[in-house]
This record gives sequence, C-alpha cells and structure tokens, in this order.
Amino acid sequence: MYNKNGAKAANPNLYTVAQNGFCGGCKDCVDGLCPKYFEPSYLTSKVCSNCGATPDYFRESALYQHNYYRRLLATGWAEDKKIMYAKPAKAMLELEYGKGLEDAAKAYITNNNGKCPEKAENPDLAGENFYLDHNYELTREEVIQKAMEHWWSPLKEKGFGNDLQYDNIKDNDVKALANVVYDKTAKMGCAARTCKPQGIIVVDCRYNEKIAAGVNVYETGKRSCNPCPTGKTCSKLGGLCV
Repeated sequence: MYNKNGAKAANPNLYTVAQNGFCGGCKDCVDGLCPKYFEPSYLTSKVCSNCGATPDYFRESALYQHNYYRRLLATGWAEDKKIMYAKPAKAMLELEYGKGLEDAAKAYITNNNGKCPEKAENPDLAGENFYLDHNYELTREEVIQKAMEHWWSPLKEKGFGNDLQYDNIKDNDVKALANVVYDKTAKMGCAARTCKPQGIIVVDCRYNEKIAAGVNVYETGKRSCNPCPTGKTCSKLGGLCV
C-alpha cells in the first residue's frame, strides 16, 4: 500500500526530471534520493505549565521517580542496611516541579566551554545531585532512571540507620540520597545533556531546600502523614503530604 495513487495523479509524469543535475532538487542527497528527516513532536509538560515543550517526558519521569522513592521511604517500606527498613517519615512533602531549578541545572551543564561537566557544581552536594554515565546513547528518560537508582542505592547498601542527623553524613553517596528524601524539600528540577565527544551523558538535579547543619534528613513517626503541615493533607496515594 502507498500513500499516493500514481495512476490517478493529476501530473501524468511519474517523476520530475532534474533541471540542475543529479539530485538538484534537494540539499542532502543520499544514494540518489532526497531524505525526509524525522521531526519529533514536542510535548507540553504535564508537571510544569511554564516550561518549554520537549520531545520526551524527562521532567515527568524525574518528578514521578523522586516521589516514588520518597513515598517508599515515608511509608516504611524502604530497605535500610543498618535497621532492615528505614523508619517511616512523619510528614514528608510530595515534590512539585520547579522551572527555576531546572534552569539552574541546565545552565550548569551547558555553560561549560562546550563540554559536559564531570562532577557536581557544589562539591558538598548542597541542594544538588549529579550523575554521569558513559553510555552516551541512553535517552534522557533512561538516564534519569539510572541516576535515581544510583542516588537511591546507598540506603540498601549503606543505610541511614537510627542516626538521621545530616551533620553525621560524611559519604557523598549518602548525601545524594539525603537530597532525594529531605522531608522539607517542596520542589525539584532536573536537566540532562549528551556530550558525544566525551562519550558521556550527564544529569543534574536541583532542590529548593539545602539541608542545614544540625537538622535531621527527615522526622520519623509511627506512620506517615501523621500529621501533615497546616494546609496540607495526605496524598491519595498515601505516604506524602500535598
């Protein structure tokens, strides 16, 4: 089947004879044919109304995965190496997506003399998580999934245990985990970039709250949403305050 019926065409000629030489009617001739390049549809963001359209659901994936892991911990079902299961969170917020945070992440990974950075902008990971993968052919949605798995894995491999005070966390892997689950964080935003000459793809995520000295990563409770802060209620999915 073909999308055009040559037998019924208004022009009786099967093709137009070239007037300017071989393949003279197109810019990029490939083996005697003029290619029609694929142009992806750009999608309006479902989680950021003032963000520009993109050809994928990178933002949605980043936000949903953050909230998935936060909910898992808040409800007491997250495995912790030190105490089997991490303690439930009393009032952990469900994250929203922030354009300004995405812009900050994007500015860092693009304003680097044409190259992708290979480490976080903030060495102590204050309000920032960074991930680098040497498989530059990953899509943005694939690499944010790998980044989230990487940032989450220290809970099962190392654990918070009973000590949730941020000052006592010396390992940057666990600091990245803390950024994901800090209960006072309300917004996040991420950006990704592929750099083929370096053979890498990077992800940078920013959070609206930097964990201050002397505070716990989250407040524990017998169960989640008990109670939520004033003006908020428990999510329909449970675990997080919205």
